[in-house]
Amino acid sequence: MTLARLATSHPRPGYLAPAATPARAGLLERPRLAGRLQGLGDVPVGLLVAPAGYGKTELLREWERRDGRPFTWLPAKGPVGEAVRRSARRDGGRGARGGAGRVLVADDRPQAGAAVEDLAAIATELPYGWVLAVATRDAGRLAHGRLRAQGGLMTLGASDLAMTRGEVRAALDAAGLRLSPQSTDALIATIDGWPAMLSLAAQAVTAAGTGDAAAAAFGAGDPAVADFIGREILDALPPTRRRLLRAAAILEVLDSELCAGVLGTPEGRTLADDPGPAALPLRRVPGGVRWHPLVRAVLLAELRAADPEGEARLRRRAGAWLAERGDLDGAVHQAIAAGDLGRAGALLWQAARADAWSARAPRLRRWLDRLPAPARGGAATALAHATVALTELDVERLDHHLARARGPLTPAAGADRAALLALAGDDGRALRCDAARGAEEQHGLTCLAEGVGALLDGDRDAALAALDDGRRASAVGAPGLAALCEAETALVVLLGDGDREAARDAADRARARIAAEGLEALPAMALVLAASGLARASDGAFDRAAEDVAAAERLVEGACAPSWYAAQVDLVTGRARLRFGAIAGGRDRLARAERAAARVAGADGLRAWIAAAQAEAHAIATATLLAEPLTVAELRVLQLLPTHLAYREIGERFSTSCHTVKTQAHAVYRKLGATSRSEAVARATAFGLLDAGPL
Repeated sequence: MTLARLATSHPRPGYLAPAATPARAGLLERPRLAGRLQGLGDVPVGLLVAPAGYGKTELLREWERRDGRPFTWLPAKGPVGEAVRRSARRDGGRGARGGAGRVLVADDRPQAGAAVEDLAAIATELPYGWVLAVATRDAGRLAHGRLRAQGGLMTLGASDLAMTRGEVRAALDAAGLRLSPQSTDALIATIDGWPAMLSLAAQAVTAAGTGDAAAAAFGAGDPAVADFIGREILDALPPTRRRLLRAAAILEVLDSELCAGVLGTPEGRTLADDPGPAALPLRRVPGGVRWHPLVRAVLLAELRAADPEGEARLRRRAGAWLAERGDLDGAVHQAIAAGDLGRAGALLWQAARADAWSARAPRLRRWLDRLPAPARGGAATALAHATVALTELDVERLDHHLARARGPLTPAAGADRAALLALAGDDGRALRCDAARGAEEQHGLTCLAEGVGALLDGDRDAALAALDDGRRASAVGAPGLAALCEAETALVVLLGDGDREAARDAADRARARIAAEGLEALPAMALVLAASGLARASDGAFDRAAEDVAAAERLVEGACAPSWYAAQVDLVTGRARLRFGAIAGGRDRLARAERAAARVAGADGLRAWIAAAQAEAHAIATATLLAEPLTVAELRVLQLLPTHLAYREIGERFSTSCHTVKTQAHAVYRKLGATSRSEAVARATAFGLLDAGPL
């Protein structure tokens, strides 16, 4: 099939392909499909079912050129079965075994209004070795279920006849249309495999002579495209079905329940089950039927012309239906398309409460970036932006969006705004006070703010209770927020006293949550990594601890984090560094923590932790001056000396021998000036090398 031939089949108004430069023969030939048809023999009947413009006739012609058998093209009118019988009589009845076979072609059959014909019955009329090929836009008048069940039918549908990406690229190159890769990809997406649209696109680009610009402009707005789809596709539909499809064009995928809910008619439910897939270029996908983009665009243009207000009404109804079922993408798209930007902003804020703390965060950011400018001034949209800014530790952007989040707010939105304001500020008392306003809803963000405020103030019990509420409220929808609550919980014990095993479990769970969700690069997860580093260092897993600490420090480096958060991260990474022997780096981090904490009001508890850590750092530094410093391996063994583990069991933890552990333990005794395990533990505790509490 050539572009020139395809162009004459689907000409653009006012455009003729230059006669002096005809396209090469075979330009659009598709041997992959012709080869399948050549295989017809044992299977007596081939059925080509596709909408107009899918190249059914040209494919049959190509098959005829490639196949050695004689072809008979049956008359264009009349029943297929009768034409087959006449041809068989004319060629000598049923034929003889071993004689030459023949291919009968019934193109564009049957016509509308014809009686239903049974292909299984027609197949029995074929002489031995003959095959029948039927090309049709609608197989509804050809009963073919029985023949298919008998294994006597090969079917090529629209999905088979659609051009592949490679075929489109090859056709454009062979036609001399040199487009950029980006323009070619965009044109391939617009054409979506429809050969007639490739012909019209090639003509448009050739006529315009502007290459990429013409390719980018090609679409449903092209008069030739609208004319072809209207005449060849839509005009063949019953008026009632066309009106239903026009209304349903606001949907990207036709789903039975969605169609029924949006269109508000019993007939709407049938669109996805029986949309007329042979007459319309539609594609079955999981959950429904997807439009060809150009057909959908033409129907949308008809809807806007016929009922401009109706489109907005239908989109609002569709958006509400999708939102109820958790389809954020669909609901926001419908709200924006309906011009309801306030609704779009409210949906994004509601989603941001969870999505900003999950693997869905990139999708949320893309939607926020795509919102038209008027929507960016809405209070709900500003809260969504502010939530994202908090997860990225960008206080300046957080303050900017909170300043825009003014006006009437729902109780939940007001609670979020109060919590975000408190978390962005430098007043620990405000965290507790402002967060309490939303406590009755028990959203994870308000619980986090309340817990952090209590923690900064040194109120251990209140902090643990609020943080546990935050963890439970966020565990399913906002795993990053739940992990942050768990990390804060672990710090209450790791930096103070209590059940250290439970604290380490909490740190491990928090670390596992962000790993499972892919949030390890989210700046707000720096504290989770820091807590994991401290817990691992306390267990003697120094290599893994150092990795977590380094990752946490990278996330906050250069970030404009709230002062209380920066102080916490520096404090925890500093303590962890002391544990695995990076004394200088640990002292530097603690000094940074002290400076950050000085900017936070109502943070006596935080400052007490920092002071204790600095005293520990001083003791360790003093110990390294008085004796030979412990190596990393010796520090790792030291962490387990207070336990009941024997040298053999310690060696199993570190994948080393009992003899090596014993040698390292004796080196620890010597360097600490101790003569026994218990004395070494006591002296290490006094120097700050071990926690004072039980392990």
